[in-house]
Amino acid sequence: MKNTESLKISVRERLDAESQALVYSQQVATGAKLAASLMVRTSAADAVTAIAEAEGCKTLVDTEEDWKTVWIYKYPFVRLLIDEMRARQSAERPSPLDVWITGKLFGYSDYEIARFLQDHGYIESALT
Repeated sequence: MKNTESLKISVRERLDAESQALVYSQQVATGAKLAASLMVRTSAADAVTAIAEAEGCKTLVDTEEDWKTVWIYKYPFVRLLIDEMRARQSAERPSPLDVWITGKLFGYSDYEIARFLQDHGYIESALT
């Protein structure tokens, strides 16, 4: 039997989740990024999805125990990319292509993706 204390969510946690959902949804809705995801407690997931949908976005929810990952996106083709990314997450270490795809999906610049590849030992230098 689960401990019900661990399922409770503080007002601050709920407000943080809702604020983050609003910002991410606005970024997706305006085209600043194709998708966003945030992990929230199960009790906050409905509010987070409602906020995203009110901003004109679609949502996809993955459940992991007491937490849910809420994916926020706008276009149907992005759902295909998210599904592919979710299927590939079982790999111990993502390929450089997986890193690039994820970075572009979440709106990172090519340079920032290259820096990530450098920082994690995929390449020697992001600039040369």
